[in-house]
Amino acid sequence: MCEPKLLGIFEVDAEKLCELREPGTVIGTVTDEFAAKTGLTVGMPFVSAGGDQQCAALGHGVTAPGSLEITTGTGAFMLGYSEKVPDNLTNNIICGAHAIPGKYVLESSMLTCAALYNWAKANLFADSEGDENPFERINEAVKQSPPGAKGCIALPYFQGRGTPDWNADAKGCFVNLSLNTTRADMARAILEAIALEAKNNLDIVESYVGTIDELLIGGGLTKFPEFDQMQADTYQKPLLYNQTSAEQTALGAWACAAVALGFYETHSEAIQTAKVKEQVETYTPNPENADVYRAKQAKMNELYRKGFGK
Repeated sequence: MCEPKLLGIFEVDAEKLCELREPGTVIGTVTDEFAAKTGLTVGMPFVSAGGDQQCAALGHGVTAPGSLEITTGTGAFMLGYSEKVPDNLTNNIICGAHAIPGKYVLESSMLTCAALYNWAKANLFADSEGDENPFERINEAVKQSPPGAKGCIALPYFQGRGTPDWNADAKGCFVNLSLNTTRADMARAILEAIALEAKNNLDIVESYVGTIDELLIGGGLTKFPEFDQMQADTYQKPLLYNQTSAEQTALGAWACAAVALGFYETHSEAIQTAKVKEQVETYTPNPENADVYRAKQAKMNELYRKGFGK
């Protein structure tokens, strides 16, 4: 049953909703009529799974304490494993049911990620639009700008801010520009801002569940190795990237079904079996860049608190 208080708030009649079932529950089978229309086998079971982000977390391998994944797509989503709803939970993060029955994920969201880098390409590198690979020029420029982007700071709230404070009115901006600032520095500052905002959210996740040992990464921006290394240096944690990261959501849904139907005893076993031949690339943090990004994170947060980007 749904929580009556929530039904009242949203003015929804309980009888109009389906029955709530745990992830990994067999909720029905293919009927003769459906089989005739789809070609599926009569009697094939339908198995519930988690939501898309929850299945992505499962597919990445977020199956035990200390595990977390971050998907840097159009927006960015970070999901960390939790055994329970934290006792000290506040509204600076989302706590939801995991795709693993009885477990939970703590989810942080950033509203602009790859969409912001696309904005930088379109506006700072408009001359690349006719190139065979439009992102090659901006990517090469980012590589020429040093860690810290020569002091250029970007606030990445070009479409508001998600967690931790849900500020729909937040705006993006560049700060600390000089005549020595180049478009390469501005582009790098944007990527650094994305990683630094993710670090803000990572700090919050760790405040609830303890130390995260390693991060599993996926999403469009992970195709740019410079950004992956930037993330590792910002978080000062190893990042694991596999070449089939785009399929992790489907893999998580498959694991739900595989366990529900008895092919594997645990979700971890199912995921590990499926990943046995995967090629995983590890990004090791460079400790020499830790102070640069730690200071930049503090400055970015200070600017936001003082009203920049609001």
